[in-house]
Amino acid sequence: MPGSESSLRAFARRYVIAFGLALVTIIGAVVMVNYVFDEKFKEIDRVQVDTVESATEVTNYLLIGSDTRAIKVDEDDFFGSESDAGGQRSDTLMVVHVNPKKQQAVVVSFPRDLWVEIPGVPLDNTHCSSISTGKCMSKLNSAFNTGPDTVIQTLQLNYDIPINHYIEINFVTFEGIVDAVGDVPIYFPYPTRDEETGLFTPVAGCRLLDGKGALAYARSRHPEYYSFPNSGWLAQGATGDLARIQRQQDFMRRLMTLAVRKSLTNPLTANKVVDRIIPNLKIDDALQKDDLLGLIDVFSGVDANDSSKVAFLTLPATTGSAGSLSVLYVAETEAANLLKVMRDFSGKASHSSSPTTTAAGSSGTTAPTGATGATTTTTATTQVAPAPIIDDDELGPPAEKTAPCV
Repeated sequence: MPGSESSLRAFARRYVIAFGLALVTIIGAVVMVNYVFDEKFKEIDRVQVDTVESATEVTNYLLIGSDTRAIKVDEDDFFGSESDAGGQRSDTLMVVHVNPKKQQAVVVSFPRDLWVEIPGVPLDNTHCSSISTGKCMSKLNSAFNTGPDTVIQTLQLNYDIPINHYIEINFVTFEGIVDAVGDVPIYFPYPTRDEETGLFTPVAGCRLLDGKGALAYARSRHPEYYSFPNSGWLAQGATGDLARIQRQQDFMRRLMTLAVRKSLTNPLTANKVVDRIIPNLKIDDALQKDDLLGLIDVFSGVDANDSSKVAFLTLPATTGSAGSLSVLYVAETEAANLLKVMRDFSGKASHSSSPTTTAAGSSGTTAPTGATGATTTTTATTQVAPAPIIDDDELGPPAEKTAPCV
């Protein structure tokens, strides 16, 4: 039937035109997104880092969360000055081991209180907590005081971990991302406070934290629970540095899950997140756009309840002392497999072989030369991610865990 054939041809033409328009629109959108990303990528501050090693397909990223005290968090809230804090410190230090082919990443937190040798710095009291046999000994976070090259050299010397790229963020970035994504749900078993960071949650249960509250929570080292039986505040009792890492990692998983989900469904949210990150981000001068896109691609599948794609781990450590300082020492036996994964660039290693649970038991650990120049021996429980101490007798029954915190 001529009429039918004519109608069919007309429909086909309309379909082809519509498909063509859709295709052009999609291509245009992709080009625009790439253009916008290119322009924003050019705005990122660059840092000259001389000690990074050439990257293979498998890559180690050093991620530093800076606690530079000169940064103003809001109109009324300062964290002090750099002179008060003795210069900038790495408030959070992580190494991200990325395997793009397997679409897997291992994020390893290095406790800031690890007692390490700091190479390449003057042997004086400004840079070292202890000087013995020509070695500068101090806590790991102090290495950042002289810049990223010193941190990278410190990781290479003490743990034989190659670093390929460097990324640095600060307080403003963290707070801004949370505000761009929206409130993040965190469970508090009891009313909680930390007077040093400003954390204060007077009502227990599932609470939604904005950027300022999230920053106070993530930085907390001395949280206290309110005890109804004792009508007063009680310290949690868990090791400050290690317990804080646990909170930070849990928060990061939740924040990243929200950021990915909301950014994929809402371009405006994605743009807000990028705008919050770019002005407060620093990367090494060798890091290219494709490197960053590859990192984003791996992390796009992060799930707060699933570690098969992105695993958040902590370098096992034991509590101890170096002279008058309370420090942490790497638990070499428990850390061996994890460090092996971080050194593997063949692409064959999987984070499933690395430790994911708290190592049990106590062991005598011989630590490096301490602040007094003598060898310090510690006996401590190896801790990876200590849980908060919850004692019903002291604190009363914890609050019910409800959605969206479950």
